[in-house]
Amino acid sequence: MSEVVEFLSAYLDAEFEEARAVRQGSDAVLRRRTEASEEFMYSVPGCIMASVYGRPPMTESQLEEYALTVDQVAHRKLFLVSEHRHRNWASLFAGYISGDSPLSLGAYGLLLYCAEVEGGLKIISSYYPEPLSVEVPTVWRHAGGVEFDDVDSAVRVQAIEAPKRPEHLRDWDMRRELAAES
Repeated sequence: MSEVVEFLSAYLDAEFEEARAVRQGSDAVLRRRTEASEEFMYSVPGCIMASVYGRPPMTESQLEEYALTVDQVAHRKLFLVSEHRHRNWASLFAGYISGDSPLSLGAYGLLLYCAEVEGGLKIISSYYPEPLSVEVPTVWRHAGGVEFDDVDSAVRVQAIEAPKRPEHLRDWDMRRELAAES
């Protein structure tokens, strides 16, 4: 499980650098940062996985002004990683991750599924939480990559850091308890 935590942490580092480059990097820097974050992803035929970041063409002065908002970008936190058995992927790993702004670091903002692909871990799917839902378990909306509707219960869970949003904390606790009972 530590390998998955390291993989997702490295991805979050690359994603943070890409998000910062969106707001203050040249086109060339942004292109390199996007390529670096997309190295962690794998697109299954018909199921595209790609960076969610980007920006429209900007003049130098527009980019200078946009750079003033770089403090609105935060390094996402990894809350929990769970391992699941899956008929098509053998082991499937879910990473529960915070939002990407300073105000959303205490709440779920992203769910990434990873699997072993061609000898290494790759992100194959992403989900976002329903924005107004307070249900537990958290309701997730498919964003990109493989769409899963048949993920078995976790066989292992590693808690990293607890979220602060109450319903996400209850979800986090529930996932840890269910894995402990298995």
